[in-house]
Parts: sequence; C-alpha cells; structure tokens
Amino acid sequence: MGAYKYMQEIWRKKQSDVMRYLLRIRCWQYRQLSAIHRCPRPTRPEKARRYVIYRVRIRGGRKRQSPKVRPMSVAEARVGRRCGGLRVLNSYWVGQDSTYKFFEIILIDPSHKAIRRNPDTQWITKPVHKHREMRGLTSAGRKSRGLGKGYKFTKTVGGSRRKYEPYSSCHCFISAGKGGSGLARYNGIGGTGGFIYIRPMENLSFDYFSFPTKVIGEHGGSATKAKLVGRNARDTVVNVPLGLVCVDEEGTIRAQCTTLNRKYLLAKGGRGGCAETSFNSSSSQGSETRGKVVSGNKRGPIWDRYDEVTIDSTGQVDWQPSEQSENSGSTEGSALERLLNEIDEEKNKSGRLKQELIRALNHGSVTF
Repeated sequence: MGAYKYMQEIWRKKQSDVMRYLLRIRCWQYRQLSAIHRCPRPTRPEKARRYVIYRVRIRGGRKRQSPKVRPMSVAEARVGRRCGGLRVLNSYWVGQDSTYKFFEIILIDPSHKAIRRNPDTQWITKPVHKHREMRGLTSAGRKSRGLGKGYKFTKTVGGSRRKYEPYSSCHCFISAGKGGSGLARYNGIGGTGGFIYIRPMENLSFDYFSFPTKVIGEHGGSATKAKLVGRNARDTVVNVPLGLVCVDEEGTIRAQCTTLNRKYLLAKGGRGGCAETSFNSSSSQGSETRGKVVSGNKRGPIWDRYDEVTIDSTGQVDWQPSEQSENSGSTEGSALERLLNEIDEEKNKSGRLKQELIRALNHGSVTF
C-alpha cells in the first residue's frame, strides 16, 4: 500500500478524532481567505497533482440548505467563469462548517504542450469541452442532470426528461367562430360560426411539423335587409401528422388521429341569431379550448395515462390501450363517434332549412 492509499483511507474516516481536528483547523483557515483563490498545492495530493487548483467557498451548510442545487456544481461554474482560459476537469470536497462548504477545483491549461502531448489529457483540449462545467459534463454535473435538479439544469444537453415534452408536444389556444347576428325586424337568421377540425395527412412527419399556437375559427355572417339569411362561416381544417393526440386542460383526450384524411372535431362553431336566441349571437359564441397537442411516438407510450401509438410501414395506426385507460377507451371512443354523428346531422339539418327558406323567398311564397 502506497502513501496515496494511506491518505485516501484517512479521508474516508472523517469522524475520527484526528480528521475532525484537522478539518476544524482547516475550515477556520479557509474562512480567513477570499471566496475564490488559487492554492499553492492541493489539499489532497492523491486527487490531483501538477494541475491548477482553485479553492472555492460556497454557502450551503446546514443553516442554508438547497436541495435542488448541488454545491459542488455551483463551485465549478464559479471557477469556470473566473478562469475562462482553463478547462475544469473535476472537483472534490475538502471541508465544511455550519455556513459554508469548501471545494477544490482541478483545472487544466489546454494550450500547455505537456497537456496536448499526453494521450491521457489531450481529449480536454478539444473546443467541444469549453465550459464543460456549465453543461453538466463533469462528475458533479452528471449527478444533477435529473428532472428539475442541478445548477442551471435547463442548459444541459440531454439527461433531463423535462426536455422531452417541448419537442413532442405543443400548447395551442383554439376558439371556434361565433354565430352571426340575426335581424329581429325582418326575422333574419344569422350564419353559423365555423367549426375547427384537424385532419391527419400522410405526407407530414413529427420532425418537421409545427402546430400553430392559436387557431380561431371564422365568424358567421350577420343578417341584413338585403340578405336575410347570413352566410355560414367556412370550417377551419388544420393538417396534422398521423398519430397525433389532442388533450384539453383537464387531461381529457379530445381526438386521436388514427385514420388518414378524416376530420376530427376540436371546437364547435356558434349558432346564428334567430328567434330562439332572441336574434342575438352573444349567447351563441363558439366553443373555446386551451389544450395541448401531443404528438404520437413510435418508440412507446408518451405518458402512462395515454395510449401507445404504433405506426407501421403502410401508414396504419394500431392503438394499444394502456392499463389505466383499458376500461375507459371503448366508452370514450363510442361517445366521440356519437358526438360526431349528431353534429353532422345538425349541420345538415340547418343547411337544408336555410336552403328551403331561400328558395321560398326567391319564389315569393313567404311574406313578412
């Protein structure tokens, strides 16, 4: 057993009388120095030799605990900003008291000839390792690359599951068109507001698809003396990739795009003003929804509460219900089908009535 091995074993027994006395004396000495200063020699030679060593003082003892921030990662980032020309290799703990924690940071000069010629250290001289401590590439940074943890974890590339959602989903505000105002004096009828649909298309993929952040339907035309029946608004159809899932704010699945070129209803347009609505369209506003559009994933379920989407080479989608949605999948699907059929029947019925009314007005069989 060499001398370094003996030193390593001593540091492992921090509760011994000798180490407790040494750490207490050293912490008193470190508190007298500046927060960031260069060390003439490493406190632990078995950790680092012949490298640049900086000692850092970080607030974060038992009186000021920060569970989401790893103090060692914060220390590396502070030294990295101070010494921009050096590369942070690693760091280690050297002591702490009730208020501060002390770390020593190992830095390497990438322009030094001995570093560039040594096969064991020349990897850190590449430009890709600039400020590696800010991107979670050090040993302390890797341990803080979890979900919502670590110092500046949002700047890490990979490693955080929270980064999955922005790339696989988008939030959108959807508002259908409102109905047109009626004309009470001449018994005029306002037009119906535009519906909002989504339609799966074969030539779209999730990699290059960008869903709009706001979709507002067209409003129905108001009745006038020259035109007693207002114009029906045109429906808004948004083309989406196959396998897309639409979820509202409450977490209810509004649409599952499983069939190509089929229109799925997201928001129903408002009814036009007539005698039943007191010839006013204010009570016949289009439905609004603030929901989240979640893209399907070939590699497995998006979340546990959603269904798994599998897309084969022919473009067919096979839905495999998860355990949580096994019982409610058939009910939601049948309810959605009934709702779509009722809406189609209502639109066809209102369209036929308006056509008959226009035909009667043209023939002069209706008088006011």
